[in-house]
Amino acid sequence: MFDGARANGERVQVECEITLTMPDSSYKHLPPSRCFDQPHGGNPEALSLVNIDMGFDVELATLPGRYTYVVNAQDAMSRRSVSVEASIDVVAGVGP
Repeated sequence: MFDGARANGERVQVECEITLTMPDSSYKHLPPSRCFDQPHGGNPEALSLVNIDMGFDVELATLPGRYTYVVNAQDAMSRRSVSVEASIDVVAGVGP
């Protein structure tokens, strides 16, 4: 969710990048991509939802420990950004 994004003409555009850090400190990084591109609604204080679909599949071979997602959303016009962090703990021996 975000608010206060500036319009680029008639549209509001936000880019999101995602980093997943694994328990062994290795990470996967997804470069910025457009996660919101909608006509300007008129009210910059209105909350809007970005379009991100993330999933996490746990298999018996999945390394146990804490996996941390960091999602950074950046307004394409003002370059202001906000980050959100969420963690998932995988316990050894617990599978689907």
